[in-house]
Amino acid sequence: MNTLEATKTARETLHTILGAPVETISACKKNDAGWAIEMEIVETKARISDNDLIAAYVVELDHEGDLTAYRRVNRYQRAHASQHAAQISAA
Repeated sequence: MNTLEATKTARETLHTILGAPVETISACKKNDAGWAIEMEIVETKARISDNDLIAAYVVELDHEGDLTAYRRVNRYQRAHASQHAAQISAA
């Protein structure tokens, strides 16, 4: 499985679990266990888009593309996305 296949599989898997489309894939990393992909979805749509509630999830796949774990790692308003990005790059 290559990076493109891993991100596509993770996107489809998270959409199936949560019922919401993935808005952004913000990270994809291969590790000894398989793949860890961070994605963001609009969890709550607001009348003003800056107030949308965005949730970041990490999906973990094994080398064959089977789901091994997923978890929400952050929630923030779209207007505060730059602060979330700073947290990711500092980690």
